[in-house]
Amino acid sequence: MGLKKANSTSFKKGNIPWNKKYNAEERKQVILERDRKRSKSKKRKEYMNNYLINYYEKNREQLLEYKKEYGKTNLKKLKEKSKIYYKNHPDKYKKLLEKKKLWSKNHPHSSKKYSLELQISMNNVRIRDKNTCQWYKCGKKYLEIEIHVHHIFPRKEYPDLELVEQYMICYCKTHHILWHKIRKEHKRRVENNERC
Repeated sequence: MGLKKANSTSFKKGNIPWNKKYNAEERKQVILERDRKRSKSKKRKEYMNNYLINYYEKNREQLLEYKKEYGKTNLKKLKEKSKIYYKNHPDKYKKLLEKKKLWSKNHPHSSKKYSLELQISMNNVRIRDKNTCQWYKCGKKYLEIEIHVHHIFPRKEYPDLELVEQYMICYCKTHHILWHKIRKEHKRRVENNERC
């Protein structure tokens, strides 16, 4: 004699399904009570969301300072947590990498080794020149080749003009190097009193 499988609609002896336990009026009351609880929880969530938004707006600076301090003091802990999370969720890690690559392709920016003011002015030049090489008959874009922001007046010689966007231009990597080679050669000739 084999074991009998229970049907999805069958119940153990003595158990009554909830919709047959009550008569029609009691069933309506049970449903209404359940809906009231749900609406209360929705209202509570909305209230908490609004409260948190207001609290954040009022104490934004303090919270940002706290986040920065916490990030500095617990950097190792946060890195370990993210490593563990991404080890357990490799598909999310792949998505994150793809997003980073896409973002960096679509939003090229200047190196962080420069001062913040210089980065901002260089990024403005990139926007102005549409991140394309301005060398005569070149026009290569940032998707094809690395684009550099070139200072027409060198920063070492003219530190006052370092942040002036009018004296900056976008060149591709090859033309930027070429320009500096030409300038170096010209400088050498001038110093030796040779004909240019």
